[in-house]
Amino acid sequence: MLRRGCMEDLKRSLVTSLALGTMSVLAFGVGHLALTDMWHGESNLSLEWNVLRLAGLVVILFHVSAFATMWQVFRALREG
Repeated sequence: MLRRGCMEDLKRSLVTSLALGTMSVLAFGVGHLALTDMWHGESNLSLEWNVLRLAGLVVILFHVSAFATMWQVFRALREG
């Protein structure tokens, strides 16, 4: 049986991963729009590049969070 504190940490990690996963799907859509503006030859691309940087950061944070959550799940299953 999992300890109460461990279970709460796992739930928090799952919610964080779910939120970042949702944000990463939205980031892909916004990134696509930024790339479309770039393709059409927008004159000032600083906003589009910043949007792509932010989208990439969100995706990387999601992956780190997902791997950390999986690690917690495997550790909890091994312990218990």
